[in-house]
Amino acid sequence: MPLQPKDKKPVVLQWQQLQSRMPNEAERMSWRVFHRHGNIGLPLGPQSGLVAIDIDTDDPKILGILDRILPPSPWKRIGQKGKVLVYRYDGQPIVRIKYRDGEGKMQSLVEMLGAGSQIVLPPSIHPKTGKPYYANCELLDVVDRVHPLPPNIDQMLRDALTQAGYQLGSNNFGAVTDYVSTGNRDNTVVSMAGLFARDVLRGEKTLLEACQQIEVAIGQFMAKTYGDNIDPAKGPQKLIEFLIRDVTGPKARALPKGWDEGISAEQREAWGLEAFSSDNETWDAKQIREYFNAHIEKAGVKDSPDAFTGVVKQALQKIASNPNLEPIEEDQLLNYMASVSGKKMTVASVRRQLVQLRAGPIAGANHAEIAEAAARDLVELGGEIRYHQEALWQWRGSSWVRMDEGDVLKHIIEEYGAYKAATRASDHQGILKTIRGLKKAPLQQRAQAGINFVNGFLTEDLELLDHHPDFGMTYTLPYPYKPELAGKCVRWQRMLLDYWGDDPDYGEKVAALGQVMALTLFGKMTEAQTAVCLYGVGHSGKSRVMEIVQALMPAEASTSLPPTMWGDKFGPAQLVGKLLNFAGELSEHQLIDSAKFKQIIAGEVIDAQEKNKPLFTFRPKAAHWFASNHTPKTRDSSDGFTRRWLFLCFTKAFPKDERRVHEYHKIVISEEREAIAAWAVHHMVQLRSQNFSITEPVSSIETKEMLENELNTVRDFLVAFRDRGWLNLGVEAHANQSDQDNYTTFTILWTEYKNFCLGQSASPVGSKVLAKRMQHLQGQFGFKVDKISGPAGHPIQVFRYITLAASRRAAA
Repeated sequence: MPLQPKDKKPVVLQWQQLQSRMPNEAERMSWRVFHRHGNIGLPLGPQSGLVAIDIDTDDPKILGILDRILPPSPWKRIGQKGKVLVYRYDGQPIVRIKYRDGEGKMQSLVEMLGAGSQIVLPPSIHPKTGKPYYANCELLDVVDRVHPLPPNIDQMLRDALTQAGYQLGSNNFGAVTDYVSTGNRDNTVVSMAGLFARDVLRGEKTLLEACQQIEVAIGQFMAKTYGDNIDPAKGPQKLIEFLIRDVTGPKARALPKGWDEGISAEQREAWGLEAFSSDNETWDAKQIREYFNAHIEKAGVKDSPDAFTGVVKQALQKIASNPNLEPIEEDQLLNYMASVSGKKMTVASVRRQLVQLRAGPIAGANHAEIAEAAARDLVELGGEIRYHQEALWQWRGSSWVRMDEGDVLKHIIEEYGAYKAATRASDHQGILKTIRGLKKAPLQQRAQAGINFVNGFLTEDLELLDHHPDFGMTYTLPYPYKPELAGKCVRWQRMLLDYWGDDPDYGEKVAALGQVMALTLFGKMTEAQTAVCLYGVGHSGKSRVMEIVQALMPAEASTSLPPTMWGDKFGPAQLVGKLLNFAGELSEHQLIDSAKFKQIIAGEVIDAQEKNKPLFTFRPKAAHWFASNHTPKTRDSSDGFTRRWLFLCFTKAFPKDERRVHEYHKIVISEEREAIAAWAVHHMVQLRSQNFSITEPVSSIETKEMLENELNTVRDFLVAFRDRGWLNLGVEAHANQSDQDNYTTFTILWTEYKNFCLGQSASPVGSKVLAKRMQHLQGQFGFKVDKISGPAGHPIQVFRYITLAASRRAAA
């Protein structure tokens, strides 16, 4: 890619995109035409497949240390001092190592440059020496022979330099870049232009100042836009469009004095400002009086009621368009016009005419008319508005954003407060209420699940569509969907291998994690009716995985609502429009309301309310994730609670000295966020082939069985006796027994159960509860609740296909 001549700075806006894609033919042609004399840069990362080690010293001692640690590189570039070596890219972050020199100053020593960075290629000119960079060979000739770096090369270099006595600075990793969509950019340009135009009309800025400021603001905003760029000059163009419309249109706003200060004749012509004349500018009291006097002195004006009234209206229009006239000046002008009329007009009639002119294009006699006008203003300034679930929302180009009703009220007061129907606070609230009614509509008008990436709306079929308001998205992921990166999240996959690689169900765990991440992003976890628990010992990686999942989501798509708040009056409202609820650490003792848990996990319609607002209903779609050292607790002993969990078990605790990199998850996200998202999305293919059934690791099944036993001592008793060989359980275990011998009576089982609980220091349930729980468990364990005829024909409750083993009967 081109750099500025004799410099290291790229000329390409958003050049970081080239870390993961090749430039297209149009870009290459533009570079050859316009930047053929510039320096040459190489973006590092996934596309080039290279990472660079930039050594910024000629100290032979340091070079000797680095040469011993670093693998050999077939390519070496020399600049002012030191050298640059290249290696195979394997997900490395940007790492900068500095040391304190003899004067106590921190100096750059060595950098590892990965994705998001670039190196200057020969024969570019060095900005300080003015001489060309040179290398030992052509990079293209040896690129297939570059070696990988050791996984912990940054720590190896630090350790070696520290042992050699060098005082190093702290770690400094690259940061993640959040993008905005082109739709959001276009929407923002319009909104900013409208607001800057108002500043000009209020006299707070000159037009030149406003144009300069909006161009700078849009240029800064553009740096974060993902996709095609627009010329920042479009900002001033849109601003002037707003200005011309407000001044020459029905609103007939007046330009303040000095609005065009500093504008040249060339700019006036180029910007189309000939549309304005001196009649469009604000007049002071002296100018208005002079205009009035000059026109009434014309022949026949005083004698013609129509002509005289026309002059009065023109003068009143100038008064109405000047908000800065002092009240005393206004009164003097009105009295003067009435007196000159020779009793043709009264002061009261002149004032009524002024009020009517100030009202503008609407009469403003009722709330509905003002509400329509105010809503129209807000749509022009910011985008379409809808009222949904007790809130006003505005379309911002790629997603809906909740409006601050305080800002809406401010607009009503400032723009329409002079109207008769908008003078009191109750009027303002009434107009706001009317706007809600006028704009009432559901956000989602296309029932389609998808992920709202910054570069489009991704469907379940992995088709990327343009953003559209009818998808009802209330968030935009601040990064693009890049399917080509799905297999390139090297650090993430290595991290999972470190955590789970020794587990027999490693593959199942990785598949399950990818699937639930995909369902979370698509907002479909409620269809799976599953909560995710990252469960296991401390310092095993649970929190890091959870933090990476959270980092994939913008703030407006996630929340943190613990299950203890799910039954709260105002708690569930926090789930509206959310994809992820990180519900936190599970309590070792606090119970979860099973009924509310099932309702929310399944995405059933529930009631919600925000403080001081009416009750409404909605269907939550958030995925609920926990990271915990404890299993969940509830009074529900049925499998209706436990089967709604997926446990991703972490069994390997990392000693403190092995947890070398502080906040490692930030490194992974900064380098691989897009790749991890693409990896997760790719699991939708697997889910569709499995009819959206989540892969369940053996360790999750075992944990759920353990949890069911903890919650249900009757089940725990059956499993323990079966596993110890004391109980024959199920039809197959009784295949060779007759109906007279394949059952156990309730009394015998009740006795065995109580003895079991006594040995476990557990409280047994009562006989009625035992009978009820056995009724629930019969399908799961393959026995049947039955009755036989006892002595004197009385029925006796038995459990068919449950018998005590001979050894247990003998012990009894």
